[in-house]
Amino acid sequence: MSGLYVVLAATVFFIPSFFPLVPGTLIFEATVSFVIENGDTTIASLTNALLISGGIALTIVAIESLFMIYNTIKKSFKKKKGKES
Repeated sequence: MSGLYVVLAATVFFIPSFFPLVPGTLIFEATVSFVIENGDTTIASLTNALLISGGIALTIVAIESLFMIYNTIKKSFKKKKGKES
C-alpha cells in the first residue's frame, strides 16, 4: 500500500488543517454572555467569531480557486506544446 497514489480534492487537506483556527472560545464566550444576559459582550464575541470564521472560509475558497486556475493554465500550455511538436 505504500506505493498507492491517490488523487483527492484539495479540500480534503485544507479543512482538517484549519480546525485549530476555528474560534471556539469566542463562540463559547458569546453563548455564556447570552445566557447571563450581557448583550454587549454577546454581540462583540459573536461578531468577532463570525468574522474570523468567514475569513478562514474565504481563504479556503480563494486558494482552491487559484489552484484550479493554475492547473487549467498548466494543462492548456501542455496541450499547446504537444500540438506544436
